[in-house]
Amino acid sequence: MKPNVYLFSGINLLLFLGIYFPCLPEKHATDAAAGDDFPAYCRYINRAARAIYKNDFCQAAACYDSAFTKKRYPFYEDIRNSVLVNAKCGCYENNDARLRLLMLDMNVDTAFLFSEMPLRVFDAKNMVLIGNLEQRRRQQNKKENDLQRSLRTMFTLDQEVRDYENVNMRDRQVSKMVYAKRDSLDKRQYHQFLALCGQYGFPTEEKTGAFYGEDLKWSEVVYVLLWHFVLSKSIEDKDALVALFRKEAAAGNLQPSRYASLLDMLHTRMPKPEYNFLNTTLCLVNNEAYRPFVFYSDSLMREINTNRIAAGLDSFHIVQKQ
Repeated sequence: MKPNVYLFSGINLLLFLGIYFPCLPEKHATDAAAGDDFPAYCRYINRAARAIYKNDFCQAAACYDSAFTKKRYPFYEDIRNSVLVNAKCGCYENNDARLRLLMLDMNVDTAFLFSEMPLRVFDAKNMVLIGNLEQRRRQQNKKENDLQRSLRTMFTLDQEVRDYENVNMRDRQVSKMVYAKRDSLDKRQYHQFLALCGQYGFPTEEKTGAFYGEDLKWSEVVYVLLWHFVLSKSIEDKDALVALFRKEAAAGNLQPSRYASLLDMLHTRMPKPEYNFLNTTLCLVNNEAYRPFVFYSDSLMREINTNRIAAGLDSFHIVQKQ
């Protein structure tokens, strides 16, 4: 299913702008691997980003190497960036483990692989390995699992209920009915999502794979669902959402940038504002972007940078430079 473009364009913008812990309950059996050191992973990823900004690609490659020793299943975006960096400094041999993760664990086929990473970033040995891994991936013959099917249904309904193209939203009664239907669905799907997390663990990329479809990744699908739970007026217990986000972020299941963006959105909707990360410096109003005025006081920047570093993000000033 192709996403609702009007709706999804705003989410893509926020993702582009943003990206580029309390005690945890017992982990689900399929959650973050034992021995992971997620804070260290984040530090190395941030150092890699700094090195890329300085065009020091060999240093960036070394940082990615260190980061991937700290997390059994790195995020897809970080793996992809590391492959691109390896091409810049000629460290093609470092791609072997990355390609195995992508193709065997995240079920990335060659069509998706080469759509994101052009042929020129691989050397001849990489290409031979890719051919062998594609054969093994096909032999695995991974079928869509129950978690994927449930999330696919949820996302389809989420997009359908927000398709206003053929609806007269100027009619007050019609718009009221449409919004009531949307809010009812959000509340129902929120509880369904919590149930899925309880049964399967949080939907990470090693459980869902990397790609949802041609134009979309599974991590983006999950993010959009969570974003709509935050926006929904029918979900009153926002503290439960915060607890979920914190738990999964601390476990290394939710990317720091997305975690921060979700809490930033909650920040604007809380009676007593908190959770400020200033992760997105532009806002969308009627699908148009604008930059709200912010007085960057020393106290505000201390608060924001304390929050960002605790979440695994680099400081606001460094990221704005990049």
